[in-house]
Amino acid sequence: MGCRLLGTLFGVDGELLERQYRNHLSGYLCWEQLPHAEEWLLFEKNIGAYVGLDEVCLSRGELYTVLINKERKGRSGSLIAVVKGTDVKTVTSVLLRLSRRRRFQVREITMDMAPNMEQIARLCFPAARRVTDRFHVQKLAYEAVQDMRVKARWEALDEESVQIAHAKACGKIYHAPVFENGDSRKQLLSRSIYLLYKKESLWTESQRVRAGILFREYPDIKKAYYLSMRLGLIYHQCRYKDAALTRLARWYDEVEKSGFLAFGRVARSVQMHYREIINFFDRGSTNAASESFNAKIKDSRALEEGIAEFLMIGDSTILKKYPTLKQYPEYVKTIHIENPDEAAREAVRIVREGGADILMKGIINTDNLLHAILDKEKGLLPKGKILTHLAVMEIPTYHKLLFFSDAAVIPRPTLQQRIEMIWYAICTCRHFGIEQPRVALIHCTEKVSAKFPHSLDYVNIVELAEAGEFGNVIIDGPLDVRTACEQASGDIKGIVSPINGQADVLIFPNIESGNAFYKSVSLFAQIGRASCRERV
Repeated sequence: MGCRLLGTLFGVDGELLERQYRNHLSGYLCWEQLPHAEEWLLFEKNIGAYVGLDEVCLSRGELYTVLINKERKGRSGSLIAVVKGTDVKTVTSVLLRLSRRRRFQVREITMDMAPNMEQIARLCFPAARRVTDRFHVQKLAYEAVQDMRVKARWEALDEESVQIAHAKACGKIYHAPVFENGDSRKQLLSRSIYLLYKKESLWTESQRVRAGILFREYPDIKKAYYLSMRLGLIYHQCRYKDAALTRLARWYDEVEKSGFLAFGRVARSVQMHYREIINFFDRGSTNAASESFNAKIKDSRALEEGIAEFLMIGDSTILKKYPTLKQYPEYVKTIHIENPDEAAREAVRIVREGGADILMKGIINTDNLLHAILDKEKGLLPKGKILTHLAVMEIPTYHKLLFFSDAAVIPRPTLQQRIEMIWYAICTCRHFGIEQPRVALIHCTEKVSAKFPHSLDYVNIVELAEAGEFGNVIIDGPLDVRTACEQASGDIKGIVSPINGQADVLIFPNIESGNAFYKSVSLFAQIGRASCRERV
């Protein structure tokens, strides 16, 4: 709990309390690293044999280079160094302050393919084996396929616009031709986004039909898809470096022969970093620990420094009713707009143009805000994206934060929408420092039934998770809320689940169940605060 909040609760000057604690009680002024803390921090004793090197963007866009001890798994003693900036000379000048013995103690360093990170690792830890994070490599291939799909979609949109204009000029109504599954060409390309990320064996029947049409109409996308899948298979099937190197060389040759411009970056990256890519097969190391720790740094800094500034948009006569807003005039500004729809549009405009980072609903009605967000011309939702809702609660009777979705936006999630909900929940959990989120797919029973179509979707989602499509995460269902959050309930029912009563995330089947849970827990568990996030 921050000093300012304590001040509000106990009726004292929070800012004065914060200064007194920092200057007299915390030992901050006697801290040996205080003279250079704004530029760099170094904790030599935390170094270990396996480290991760990454960059992180903190408040106001400044970049920092972070070195962590992966063996600490985000706990105390994880941070080895943090340096302001990513310049090779600046970062190495700090890391070389580590003793030679300590630096040569590092056996392996994991990082992405950024040239500056590679140079820093080579100069500061010459004895360490450099490993390229596998997810960055696979991501390049997946994004190349999606680039080809997006390009084809824009071409389809342009062609449709021409056809519409021609029909209008002839006094006719344009009807877009559809394929045998009912998709128009632009719908086909838009709805294929998820199947291109999945293995062929994990496609649903409708995805299989859609993929057949897509690959028939766009043979280059088909070829690119199987190229990206074969890259992933190298990681899944190879256990030894020699075999992986041979497979990777063959894959590179295929990319070269394909002539796909979208894969040019992928091929160049593989060529430049193949040694580091192959080193993955020694221990299967990734940079997940660094990414998770970077998220913790962001959260901690925001809490400790009080860096948030608020711009309140709405009827100033209503805003005056909240005296708390007057306590921090340097952090709270207001814009008077009486009409709720106009206020929502102005708030969305400010966020869209970069004048603010986060959009919060406040006391405005949800429909007013959603109309502004979803405006096709002036809204915030990118084309092809899904708006969903994630809530997080600190429940007194539960031992950790509980995330759940969707309680406010999507009435009846489709399989694709549910997958998007899960992805958003996983990413948010990672920002909260949860390295392996446990996601429970909620139902009134633990049985799969055709009477409840969403339970059939759950089977597909669990299979995707088991195949590694969501990364380091545990997903299981169907489960009810009690078996998801209480181990004893599962034991009584004889249910064996990897969630084991330790759920971090609850995915509800529909908006009714999610919203009922949200409001019931808020009322009966005496929740002081609940924060909600909407994906835009």
